[in-house]
Amino acid sequence: MPSPQHGDMPAHTAADAARLAAVYADRVLVSTTRDVHRAVSGRVLGLTGQRHTPVGVLHDLICGGVYAAVGCATRTVGRMGELGAGVNTDLDQLPRGRRLRSVVNGLVGDVLADEGSPTAIAPAFRRHDRDLALDPAALAEAFPDATERLVVFVHGLCEDDDCWSYRREERGPTYLERLSGAGRWSPIALRYNSGEPVRDNAVSLARLVDGLVDAWPHEVREIAFVGHSMGGLVVRAAAASACGAWWSDRVGHVVLLGSPHGGAPLERLVKRAVPGMQRVPEVAPFATILDERSIGIHDLHDGIGPDTVSWEQATYHCVGATLGRSEAWPLGRMFGDLLVLLDSARGLGANVDDDFRHIVGAHHFDLLNHPLIHADLERWLGEPIEAELPPFGAPANDPQPVVGSP
Repeated sequence: MPSPQHGDMPAHTAADAARLAAVYADRVLVSTTRDVHRAVSGRVLGLTGQRHTPVGVLHDLICGGVYAAVGCATRTVGRMGELGAGVNTDLDQLPRGRRLRSVVNGLVGDVLADEGSPTAIAPAFRRHDRDLALDPAALAEAFPDATERLVVFVHGLCEDDDCWSYRREERGPTYLERLSGAGRWSPIALRYNSGEPVRDNAVSLARLVDGLVDAWPHEVREIAFVGHSMGGLVVRAAAASACGAWWSDRVGHVVLLGSPHGGAPLERLVKRAVPGMQRVPEVAPFATILDERSIGIHDLHDGIGPDTVSWEQATYHCVGATLGRSEAWPLGRMFGDLLVLLDSARGLGANVDDDFRHIVGAHHFDLLNHPLIHADLERWLGEPIEAELPPFGAPANDPQPVVGSP
């Protein structure tokens, strides 16, 4: 996908944001308001005995005409914007536009992809807010200090490659900046459509890594993955997709930050609540919105099973967070990091040896840029794994047991 141009950046970004809002305003806001209005007014008119009187019929005609006109206007604006949109979108020009696009992709990205919308995010490695072409010249220019070791960062639901800069002003450089500054590793961030199925994104990740290592300026001797939340599930699932790829034998470390291996309680709550909400006319429209959440969100219900294929020679490092000042704080155990419970972040299954890190006094997004994780990454990625790696193209060695930390 071609890189965006910077001419008239604020105006184009605002126009794209307006187009995106128009496309989905009818689907979410107008339709929901209309359906709630109908349900409430129908109940009131029914209780007062005016449902089928001239007053009730006139009310329905007027309201129906108003909502139809508003919906038609928003759809027209959206279509006009789609006709004028290129393959890329100017939403990428500014951080707020990129965040908006990523959030929308997380919520309804599967629908966007099916419709061929230019707002749908195509998976790509990113550098300086641009998609990277996977050819030797482009990568050599983007990474003049490229090393033989790659760290691939994979964001979570409704996030993008900018997410690793979370609270950078007060917490300092990102994981990618620190690793790059150390000179041993070459970090690179992925952006993908988090509304699509986890396993589809895993296939895309494996395919992109295949192209990356083929075009990298040096022979890749070692690969590490760092995934946040859903990104950790994508990384884990990518191991199966990468079977047979020569670089799969070079994966030495997999770091999973707040990943819901055992499922996310919020998604389970929504799934249980929707059927009951659909039986109440006044809240049924909101249930419809919840029920139309993306497949990517649905995939968080059960997480990823313990029988998932893993990189046998890799060491898995799991990080979970809880609220409160100590591990014993009961609400921390009850609510985890607000989105993922500690046991879900911990569990990889009996077939994977893993090193676990529990961070207290932190919520889910703190894990994107946390001083303790900075130190952990330096420790985990500080020593080479050449002794554990097979020769080029040979089968992977049997995994070595790793002592987990409580």
